Amino acid sequence: MDDFFSLYGDESNYAIEPRGLVVTEDGIAIGVHATGLFARTPEIASLLAGDPGIPSEDWGQSYSASVWTFDVSKNSTKYRNLADSMFVGNFRLMPGNSDKSSYFNVEYRLSKITPGPHIRGGCPESE
Repeated sequence: MDDFFSLYGDESNYAIEPRGLVVTEDGIAIGVHATGLFARTPEIASLLAGDPGIPSEDWGQSYSASVWTFDVSKNSTKYRNLADSMFVGNFRLMPGNSDKSSYFNVEYRLSKITPGPHIRGGCPESE
């Protein structure tokens, strides 16, 4: 996965756009793409700069949100549900590898959005 970051003009948040290609154990290629944002805090800025001694973030320590899509071959019935579903996620940042091959690492946590029960009578649009 490659994670692309940019700072909003008001410098309050970063935009993130992770994307990549995953190959399953049975050889199916799945495209992954997300867009999201996270709050710019002094700790985040230090992690992104590769400053030494900065600890990993805990889940929920800073605001983050993302929407994920998956591209799967129309011929793949096994993984088709990924492409036909919507996922949201949050993430946390961690210091990079000790060999300096990365200044920071990103860990994602995803949830699948599922339909709720049909609302009857409470909403004029639901009739």
